[in-house]
Amino acid sequence: MDDKEATKPSPASPTPPHDAGAPRGRRRGKRPGRGPHRAPESAPPLAGDLLAHVRAAVERLRAVSLAAAKARGAESCLEGIELRLALGGRESSRDLAQRFVRDLLERLGVAQLETDAVVAHRAYCFRCESFACAHSKPKDPRSVLAGYEPTGRPIWADFVDRLFNLRDPRAERLGDASAGVVALVEEGAALTANRIEAFGGAAPPIELLSQTAAGLFPIRDGSAIDEESAITAQVLRVRRGARSRLVLHAIGDPRLLDATGSAADPDLSRILAAARASLAAGERRSEVDADAREFARAVARELARDLEHHYRVRRRRTHHAIARAETGRPTSHAFPEARAAADDAIRVDVETGSIVLLGGNARVHFFNAEGRHVSSVRFRGETIRARVDTGRWRAATPEEIRGFRASVPSDEAR
Repeated sequence: MDDKEATKPSPASPTPPHDAGAPRGRRRGKRPGRGPHRAPESAPPLAGDLLAHVRAAVERLRAVSLAAAKARGAESCLEGIELRLALGGRESSRDLAQRFVRDLLERLGVAQLETDAVVAHRAYCFRCESFACAHSKPKDPRSVLAGYEPTGRPIWADFVDRLFNLRDPRAERLGDASAGVVALVEEGAALTANRIEAFGGAAPPIELLSQTAAGLFPIRDGSAIDEESAITAQVLRVRRGARSRLVLHAIGDPRLLDATGSAADPDLSRILAAARASLAAGERRSEVDADAREFARAVARELARDLEHHYRVRRRRTHHAIARAETGRPTSHAFPEARAAADDAIRVDVETGSIVLLGGNARVHFFNAEGRHVSSVRFRGETIRARVDTGRWRAATPEEIRGFRASVPSDEAR
């Protein structure tokens, strides 16, 4: 008897029961589920077992995804990847699995491209063609990228000082604890305009399209404000061979931006994540094909609006909460230091006409011509010296000093 005949049922065999159809079909090499009366392979889980079944499936899915990421050296990229499964459609399990794997590998490749190309909290240096050189790191927490030298080295500036240099009237608001955050949007082409093509090339692998500089954000040590920081959020076009990708790259103090740190600001992380999502959604819709710079500018402006609106609303709190949040800020020192100031500490800003009072511990207080306190900020020592030495803050005349002292209210009057 040949093999084919051996597989045929015996004529004397009884008719198989109705619910045995599925096993009989599988023995004959038929695809499961083709018969109209096929019983399910296993009963659906009871409601009480549903969570356990789903959890087991998720754990298995995460395990195989992690294995795929490790095989490509991209396990650190897996945390930010989100994929969807359309469970209610007509797509077969096989097709669903293939699409999931394809999307996972594609997203891992994109994430690895971004991770390999940029270094957190640093700007790209065209001279060194790197994010890791000494020029790429901000000078201090309040520094933002202010442009590039002809040789392609980044230029860092105190955020408040940069606003003053740009004659932005919002600079004097930053000493007010209830004023919120100021955001400055700048074109990437303007920031890199001085760069000589010999440094970085005509089409560098990192292209700055747009930038949002914002501050000041409090870095808290417990309930007190230990320090203040600014951030530089850049929209970069990252090129790797024939591939390119838009990346939202945040530069700032790691204590503020590291989501796992005790001083991290979850609201700031959420707003930056929303901007990254807008960037990714625009790329999926091919909005960047027409004009990548215009699209990057729109994302930067949206980010600036979100930052200013959120922190303005967040700081509208009760008087008690504001006073508590101002611990460590220079505002509360304004009038005491004004009453005790020496004559040579009273200066006049030649561009704005404001009275500039040089206080202790790098504090600078601004008053208008009528003696009303406008704002208080902290400047680095070299910034104060530069403004005095260049004559931007000239010495007040005896008449201006007398007028200022007369306008400062006494301690009892306040």
